[in-house]
Amino acid sequence: NDDPNYVGVIHGGIDGGTGYNVMINAVNNPYNSFYVFEQIYDQNGKPIEGAYVDHNGDGKVGEKDNDGDLIAYKKSAPDVFMGLTSQLSYKNWDFSFALRASIGNYAYNNVQSNREAWDGSQMYDQTGFLKNRLTSAWKTNFKTGQYRSSYYVQNASFVRMDNISLGYTFNKLFNDKQSARVYVTVQNPFVITKYDGLDPEISGSGVDNNIYPRPRVFMLGLNLNF
Repeated sequence: NDDPNYVGVIHGGIDGGTGYNVMINAVNNPYNSFYVFEQIYDQNGKPIEGAYVDHNGDGKVGEKDNDGDLIAYKKSAPDVFMGLTSQLSYKNWDFSFALRASIGNYAYNNVQSNREAWDGSQMYDQTGFLKNRLTSAWKTNFKTGQYRSSYYVQNASFVRMDNISLGYTFNKLFNDKQSARVYVTVQNPFVITKYDGLDPEISGSGVDNNIYPRPRVFMLGLNLNF
């Protein structure tokens, strides 16, 4: 766009902050960058509520600046996406696995940003009952929701083991023409990540609203050949 005041395509609606969007597509920035206020931390590394970097230098910060301090920050796409599969055999035993890694991607943790504040309607629903809080609320102690804080843009790089399988083959079951293989397979056995949410693998633009963990499935199988 030729208009010098045009910042880019703002998108990525979130839960909790009505009308707030936390993603942007803009010239000279990666596709699906996050569009947030840059959080200021104390000497212990704890985020200071309502304290953000004054990027436009007008003496106003955060929401008081009418979005003037929002910046393109990090991105949802990985720098590297790779996988590794292997199948090993030893005598009658066989072992296989499938591994994937996503490196350099970030996610906006909307589950935390929408469920950590302690004050007023943030704490009670319309019937007066307490809402569920996340244990991560102890780390921030925010009284009001800081929905557009860069604090919630978190490293979502991961290494995921998709499945592991171990089997044993009986070559002569009843006679030379019959065989059987017994195996056990585990799907989604583990994920290595620094991400604070349930699962760093997020579909869509990079806004995480997931409150259900991905299942870990155990399977026991038997193959018979006649």
